[in-house]
Amino acid sequence: MRVLHVIVALALAVPLLAEQRSIELKAKKTGTGFFDYYNLGAAVGDDPLVYNLTIATYQKIDIGSVIVSTNEGEPLPVVSKGSKWIMFREVKWMTVTPTIKQYETAAVSGMRIKIASKRESLELDIPAAEFAAMIEEARPLDRHGHREEERQQVAVAQDAVQREQIARDAAAAAAARQAAAEDLEARRNAAEAEEERRRRGAVWEAFVLESAADLADHADDARVRLAPFQGKGTARVLGQAFLKTRGGEVRLGAGNTIRLLPADPWALRAADLQPIFPLASWADEARETFAALVRETEADASGNFEFSGLPAGEYRLETEITWKERLATGFEEIAGGRVARQFEVKVGESRRVMLTK
Repeated sequence: MRVLHVIVALALAVPLLAEQRSIELKAKKTGTGFFDYYNLGAAVGDDPLVYNLTIATYQKIDIGSVIVSTNEGEPLPVVSKGSKWIMFREVKWMTVTPTIKQYETAAVSGMRIKIASKRESLELDIPAAEFAAMIEEARPLDRHGHREEERQQVAVAQDAVQREQIARDAAAAAAARQAAAEDLEARRNAAEAEEERRRRGAVWEAFVLESAADLADHADDARVRLAPFQGKGTARVLGQAFLKTRGGEVRLGAGNTIRLLPADPWALRAADLQPIFPLASWADEARETFAALVRETEADASGNFEFSGLPAGEYRLETEITWKERLATGFEEIAGGRVARQFEVKVGESRRVMLTK
């Protein structure tokens, strides 16, 4: 639930109290909104003293469906409402008439007002001191002599507030005990989760080291098998690296490193392992074999690239294209990722490959 910031209206006149013989108590500034405010007032007509509470706000409430009540669920009848444009923004206002009993209770404990509508719900806190001052100012207008009745009502309200405070204190103590128990349980769960992460990390590390050792064991066989890819040839591969965003915008791989390697199981496995196990940590035979097989170039400003002098065979092109993308929640995420294409090129062939998804 959002809390409505309030400030005294210095320039906006709301058409309620101005139409009656009345007094107003100016509220103190308690928020930052320039035209979010409330006014307390009392008016006298042929009937007994009537208290009024006028609220105005820039918030996106639906004035047609607005319902006003106290935090305890007691309704506050809306006697008038409307809106007007001030400084290119629409200010919505409404006037409610709390009962004398509600005012007396609020003079002791303050009042939290709930403003609910189809579009937005707000809360407004008014301190007890303002209601007490309002009642004091309004007493000269009371023609019906309800002084003793008012004092009794205040005494009853004060007793009720004390009882409620005792109940709240007891509930707060119980909530604190419950929170302590939940915190202890959360700590235990976090410790167990951390232990599980460590266990999985150890398993992953063992897998990576085992894969690196296996590549080293088969490096000599791969060097012999892939020797034709290390020489000069007559084939040529050219293309463009790009990806599309969710909205259809093209993101070019401008300046990205484009890598070309034989589409051999040993070479492909080595390429997949390199990002998580640095090449400098490999065994010498595996590192030298892989380095001799990989060709790299840099894409131009349009994402175009070219490899020439290639032996015939099956190859894989790969690069990584990423960018920041703003989500509907307002947060950003890294979009895009790794892009790879596998293809075959023949002797003397010039082949164009679009490196995208």
